[in-house]
Amino acid sequence: MEILLVKADSDYSEQMKERMKQCGHHLDVAESCSEAINLSSSNEYALVFVDLDQARKNGNDVIGKLRAHRPDCRIVGMTKENSRSLELSARRQGVIFYMVQPADDKYAETIVQYVSDQINQKREE
Repeated sequence: MEILLVKADSDYSEQMKERMKQCGHHLDVAESCSEAINLSSSNEYALVFVDLDQARKNGNDVIGKLRAHRPDCRIVGMTKENSRSLELSARRQGVIFYMVQPADDKYAETIVQYVSDQINQKREE
């Protein structure tokens, strides 16, 4: 499965990239929202992890723009600064999961497996 991570933290990105590789998935990393938009226009990502704090600071509607390129991709919102209003905003934009960081890598792996299972089930139908 093709996955995109939108996060500027290179330590976390490398760790996530390695974990997804071990699970049999390919992960691209975009360090900025504009890079994420460019990557999504030329790649078919099934799942995108978006750093909501980074997106909010840039003033970008990254989730809306990602949806414009890939309407059926699943998006996971990640944040270090949890608030009910941020979560509601992300949910209104259609995120399927909302992760408060730091989160155990196992949590991200569980989400990836869930999405992968959904996609495989849909293909079988």
